[in-house]
Amino acid sequence: MNIRIKIPDKMINNQPYTIREYKIFRLHKDSATNQAIVDILDSVFNSSTNELTFKSDKFSIYVLTYKDTYYSPSYPVTGIKVSPDTLTLTKKGETAQLTAEVTPSYADNKRVTWQSSDEKVATVDENGKVTAVGKGTATITATSVSGSYTATVSVTVKIPVEIQKLTIEAEKETLTKIGESTELKVKIEPENADLQKLIWKSDNEKVATTDENGKVTAVGNGTAEITVTTEDGKITASIMITVKVPDEPTINKSTGFRRLRARSVKQTKTSVTLQWNIIKDADGYFIYGNRCNTGTKSYKYRKLAIITGGDISTWTQKDLKKGTYYKYVVKAYRMVNGKKVVTDISISVHAVTGGGKYGNAKAVSVTQIGNKKNVSKITLKMGKTAQIKAKEVKKDKKIARHRKLCYESSNTKVATVTLDGLIRATGKGTCTIWVYAQNGVYKALKITVK
Repeated sequence: MNIRIKIPDKMINNQPYTIREYKIFRLHKDSATNQAIVDILDSVFNSSTNELTFKSDKFSIYVLTYKDTYYSPSYPVTGIKVSPDTLTLTKKGETAQLTAEVTPSYADNKRVTWQSSDEKVATVDENGKVTAVGKGTATITATSVSGSYTATVSVTVKIPVEIQKLTIEAEKETLTKIGESTELKVKIEPENADLQKLIWKSDNEKVATTDENGKVTAVGNGTAEITVTTEDGKITASIMITVKVPDEPTINKSTGFRRLRARSVKQTKTSVTLQWNIIKDADGYFIYGNRCNTGTKSYKYRKLAIITGGDISTWTQKDLKKGTYYKYVVKAYRMVNGKKVVTDISISVHAVTGGGKYGNAKAVSVTQIGNKKNVSKITLKMGKTAQIKAKEVKKDKKIARHRKLCYESSNTKVATVTLDGLIRATGKGTCTIWVYAQNGVYKALKITVK
């Protein structure tokens, strides 16, 4: 028969992490031997009704017992992550540590295995230590033993191509102005070398300075060694920069023929061509001019041209009016600290265009010096004087006067000359007296003083 009993509340299992096992013991006597017998009966426990059911074919004494078995709870892995999530290595043999973290943190089995997708790029050991092997990208995978959850890290190995040589290339190695700059360029070998920061330095900042990009600026006369070095200090190159600022130019303050001799060498109906002697160290010339004054109107000089280049010695003004006198002055200049400084000024030149009733002088004729006629040289004693008699020689037509003949000495310590051509011997030596017409043609006289 089936017997069902209700388990008392106090015998119901309410303890966590335990399993309660109920057993029914039956007690009875053996009729033959009159000995006590204990049987364990099969039983089924219904936890929803807290009832225990068993079978028995006898009326006996039944004993209900139970046994509690304790167990530990199970916490499986539900996820995994790895840090850092990306990794870059720059040297062969360089290492980095990856860290795997499973969730939950109290999981029963936290073991993780590691694997690299390309061991020619990077390897990983059982503890997540990554070692760079060669250039490229590899994926490192961490797998949880519990649940086989995975997380990956992208590892990039960039083994740099080292710079072997630096060469400095300069736009110019000599600077001639304070504040002038030049850009230095660097040629890197090999061309595929990984770039590094370059460090620039001047060994003499009183001569030249350099900025972080290799721009060199002149500070003062002298030489400076400009050096460029890779950031790791392994490779260096240098170049010598010279700063040579010209001395301040000597300015011939007085208008003179002895240094800058200008003249008109050609005239057409619509043009006048000027020519002058080249001034040493000149960087160029200014040309000033206008029409010559008339009896009723005056004309101021105006700047007509800037000649760039100290080796140029001619200039032509075109589109002029025929048969008209024009006046010119030539000024030589030098560049000083970025500015044009005038050093010499010519005597004014007056020339007439063709097609009119007036012409230009073709020469200057000296008919007498002192008591000597038709000579181009004379010897005087100190303190003595001699008068020059001279005239302009016309080409073909008469000359309209816009200024008189002019006279000038090359060395006033030897001989001076007045506006009217009177020579006075002032010291022993030799000099030249120039006699020049209004269009700039001239006669040179040699004066010796004993």
